[in-house]
Amino acid sequence: MKLACAILLACFTINLQAQTTGLSLLQRVRQVVFPTKDSILTQSIQGRVFEKQTQQPLPGANVMLLHENIPSRGTIADSAGNFSFDKVILDRYTLKISYVGYKEIVSTILVNASRQLIIEIPMEVAPFYLTEVKIHSLDEVAPVGANLINTDDLNRHAGNRGEAIRKVAVLPGIQNADDSRNDIIIRGNSPQSVLWRVEGINIPNPNHFNIPGTSGGPVSLINDRMLAGSAFYSGAFNAGFGNTTSGIFDLQFRNGSSQANHSTFQLGLLGAEASNEGPLSKAHKSSYLFSIRQSTIAIFDAMNINLGTEAIPHYTDASFKLNFPFEDGTTVSFFGMGGYSKVDILISQQADPTKNLYGEKDRDQYFKSATGVIGASFKKTFTGSKFLSATLGLSSGRVVSHHDFVNPPDIRQALNRYDSAPAASFPPILDYRFQETRLSGTINFTKRVAKRNHLKVGVLADQYFLEYLDSSRITHMGDSAFGKWRRRWQSNSHPILVQPFAEWKFVANSFDLVAGVHGQYFSLTKSWSLEPRLGIRYYVTKSVKLNGGLGLHSQVQQPYLYFYGGENDEQKRPIPLNKNMGMTRGVNTVAGIEKFFGADTTGTRIKLEMYYQYLYNVPVEKERSSFSLINTGADFTRLTPNRLVNNGSALNYGVEVTVERPFAKGYLFLFTGSLFQSKYKGSDKILRNSDFNGHYIANLLFTREWTLKKQNLFSVGTKFVSTGGRWYGPPDYEKSKEEQQVVYLSDTKNTWQFPAYFRVDLRVSYKINLPSITHEVAVDVINLFNRKNVLKETYLPGETQNDGNIITEYQLGTLPFFYYRITI
Repeated sequence: MKLACAILLACFTINLQAQTTGLSLLQRVRQVVFPTKDSILTQSIQGRVFEKQTQQPLPGANVMLLHENIPSRGTIADSAGNFSFDKVILDRYTLKISYVGYKEIVSTILVNASRQLIIEIPMEVAPFYLTEVKIHSLDEVAPVGANLINTDDLNRHAGNRGEAIRKVAVLPGIQNADDSRNDIIIRGNSPQSVLWRVEGINIPNPNHFNIPGTSGGPVSLINDRMLAGSAFYSGAFNAGFGNTTSGIFDLQFRNGSSQANHSTFQLGLLGAEASNEGPLSKAHKSSYLFSIRQSTIAIFDAMNINLGTEAIPHYTDASFKLNFPFEDGTTVSFFGMGGYSKVDILISQQADPTKNLYGEKDRDQYFKSATGVIGASFKKTFTGSKFLSATLGLSSGRVVSHHDFVNPPDIRQALNRYDSAPAASFPPILDYRFQETRLSGTINFTKRVAKRNHLKVGVLADQYFLEYLDSSRITHMGDSAFGKWRRRWQSNSHPILVQPFAEWKFVANSFDLVAGVHGQYFSLTKSWSLEPRLGIRYYVTKSVKLNGGLGLHSQVQQPYLYFYGGENDEQKRPIPLNKNMGMTRGVNTVAGIEKFFGADTTGTRIKLEMYYQYLYNVPVEKERSSFSLINTGADFTRLTPNRLVNNGSALNYGVEVTVERPFAKGYLFLFTGSLFQSKYKGSDKILRNSDFNGHYIANLLFTREWTLKKQNLFSVGTKFVSTGGRWYGPPDYEKSKEEQQVVYLSDTKNTWQFPAYFRVDLRVSYKINLPSITHEVAVDVINLFNRKNVLKETYLPGETQNDGNIITEYQLGTLPFFYYRITI
């Protein structure tokens, strides 16, 4: 059925393109399947140049298209800021954009046969005497802590698996929490402090199989081909962002082509997908863009490809954007995305339950999750250098799970006898249903005051609708009796979170400065904060600049934590234990120096940055213990804490270095390194290593690309990753046996360290450009040398071992991710 739907979708998109081009459906199919070969293939480029803050067009901007072996071409932006190049030979080019009084932009672009290249180019006002300062990307988004998410890099770097969140793991100070998940740890902070935004509004965790209290998952439901102009923020970010102490993914969906229809089809290990874009009205330049994906892991598991687990996940996701520009400077857009995922982890059917990355070893687990976002945005450019934007959206995340108790030794004995234990022999021990829905709205207004001052004010509001229901009972190994059902969550609440802000940007003789204040109020706990922010960028010369940032940041806790009610009788409604938790607060300071070598994108960039972060009001247990929320949010487990109070603290500081040679002349390299400390105090007031205090992180990435037959691209890339091991401590064997999970002795927590983590990834790809069609095949091999990196310790019920049934689990072994993609 799913295959039939994919074939129908392919026929529909090819037929749509056939109608657009005036060809019959048979002619278009013949053109796609048997394309005629031309001696020199060309494509067109369209772009728009505008001021970043006010979105005003920059007519007269000079645009140069440069290539070392092809004659340079130039053009001037028209009255609307638009420019174009026709009949561009397929290859990589350097695009250079200059405008009097603005920072010159230099960037590398790739021209393919199958799709017209559409570029949005925001420019920033330059300091008075440094009008030729170059920006080596299409957007310099903030003085400190900002990184552009370049979708071209996603297909160039090894180990990304086509996900934006995994791409940022090569940045200094950032590491992945788990090979099987895409959670990230930013400078020692908990992964649960990462915030997600789409089109200006906050959204739930946009990953399949997401667990409450986490920001990642095994597979992202965001298709990277939907993205444009997106950024990742860490450190002392601007006043326009809040409710996080570590980092933000600020994602923007691109507009579909307003001139021609294009389709992409892909088949790979992570899924089969299809996307289509094109004009709704060429006269009005309105467009559409949509994509859909279906998991294919079950197919490759049947081919005996080692996926690291015997549980086979199933998922589906889709995204869309409709864009309607008007001649008066108004743009209205509608956008949405959603995904559904399901996995059954049946220990009762596994001969080796240790081979299981997604669940516990003493139960059958049935898990479902669903996430959806839909919204509309309004943008208006006014005369007098004013810009207004507003977005209204509805988002929801739902998780449902059911667990049945299983005694693994008994099951393995049955499997060895080729018996099958009846499902009735597996008593239920857990049921929960969590749903978090929010109605979000944001409005921002920007005005340029004189030539070099910009004022921006705005507000973001989230109305939550929180529904939690959870019941469980304690198991006793070797005892046929089970504890009574206990209700831990039962709540229905509708709090509101309001975040106003004001920001001023000033450009002086040799520096630019961004100062602002962010406010935050959460009605559930009646807590509020007022957070000053400051960022500065000082140009010592055209190629040397200093960066600095300082800010106060705060974050409300994960919503479900407020409503945990302990274990009450099933007939009684639990009383929430943690509704008095306040916000976690943190002071961030960052300072750095950056040096550019060379006159264009072939130059190397070296950056050195130091940071210091002090977190306070961190939730810890009221009773004396080593527990802290700073160590949570990195796995598939919900937290069921005792009463929490804001008496904890944490400290993160370090130095980071980046050496980058941007892609040019067929290759790139990137080295990032960090030396750091991450400490915390629980309610026992003892300063300890945090779980994530590996002391160092090192990444080395290299990619080489060759042009074959004048139009095809062959690429080989590799990545080396090394980090210090996670921290843990001596287990409490008696309590671990009682709770059927690993419990560490509180007083000696995080006094032991796992061995260092090391991994090598390899990516090989080949792209074939033919008239109006592009084929691409790629293989991304994770953990090329099959190194056994320690993930964690886990409790294996029913086993007889001297170490108290505690075993070591390892990260993913060698795993090839591959895909074949066709774009027409």
